[in-house]
Amino acid sequence: MSNERMQILQMVQEGKVTAEEAERLLGALDNRGASMETKGKAARWMRVRVVEEGHQKVNINLPMSLVEVALGMGMKFVPEEQMKGIDVASLLEAIKQGAMGKIVEIDDENVKVEIIVE
Repeated sequence: MSNERMQILQMVQEGKVTAEEAERLLGALDNRGASMETKGKAARWMRVRVVEEGHQKVNINLPMSLVEVALGMGMKFVPEEQMKGIDVASLLEAIKQGAMGKIVEIDDENVKVEIIVE
């Protein structure tokens, strides 16, 4: 069993995701393999970097096949007031349409956030 599958099952065991969310994640892993074979190109990735007070706090690389599922789960943990002015649905649609490069850059006094699609 792949390491990614084991991580998903571990998240279910720890109660971090529901069985339904795990099922979607596992399905996305299966679809990723199929799409990588049919396109003949290297997998596309979404990279999320968060630097707070000069220290890297987040460094996540997600295969594009998991982005929609991860966004759906991740948005449950983001306070609404922090999402004002950010249209996640539009960002996701732009990515699906082929947007590449730095799609989000937030450079606050103490925090820098970058989301890059490669």
